[in-house]
Parts: sequence; C-alpha cells; structure tokens
Amino acid sequence: MEQSSESHSLQAFDLLRQAAQEYNNAEFKFYTHGFFKFVREGEKTFLIEDIYIHPEFRGTPIAQGILSQFEIYMKSEGILMYYGRVFKGCPNFKKRVETFKKWGMRESSSNSYYTTVTKLVEY
Repeated sequence: MEQSSESHSLQAFDLLRQAAQEYNNAEFKFYTHGFFKFVREGEKTFLIEDIYIHPEFRGTPIAQGILSQFEIYMKSEGILMYYGRVFKGCPNFKKRVETFKKWGMRESSSNSYYTTVTKLVEY
C-alpha cells in the first residue's frame, strides 16, 4: 500500500524532531507542526537558534499560533526578550526578515553576515 505525500512528510518531520532532540547545548520546544531551538542567555533572554515550521503550515495562522504558544512558554520561564539572526547567505533572506517583522520582531542590528531581529516579551 502506497503512503500519501502528507504521510511521508509527517514521517520526515518526526525524524527531524528526533534528530533535533540529540543536539547538545540547546533546548527545544516542540509543537505538533514545528519547533523552536533556543539557548538561554542569562536568566531573561533566549537566543532563537532555529525555527522550523512544517512546510505545509508556513504562512498560515498555524505558524502564528506556534509562535504564540512559544511566547506563553517564554512568559512561564520569565523571559523578557528573545532574538535571532537571519544569515544573509540563506535562501529567501529578505522574506525571512519580513516574516519575523510580521511576528512583531524588529531589526535591531545588521552586519555583513546577518541581521539580528529582536522582540520584548509582553506581560
């Protein structure tokens, strides 16, 4: 019996999630359709190292919902600010920066390698 492409895609996501859990020096927060990989910097700041949203849910309200759930988690951890870096050599650099802006983040600095986006957690 042949599996659907959605089934293959979800299996691939599960494998990615399992592989992500094996990283050292980072924490992960998993959701049904994506995850955040982050590092705590001090008591009140998260550096978001990676955000993965399952491809079929990118650009949908589900992606925004994942961010909202992650912010609830950050509040429970007492986080005041989080930030990430978008590397200029990555595919769709401008689109990624614009996505973060839609999520309420702002460009805080830029150099020849990456642009940093930040957001204060609202309590």
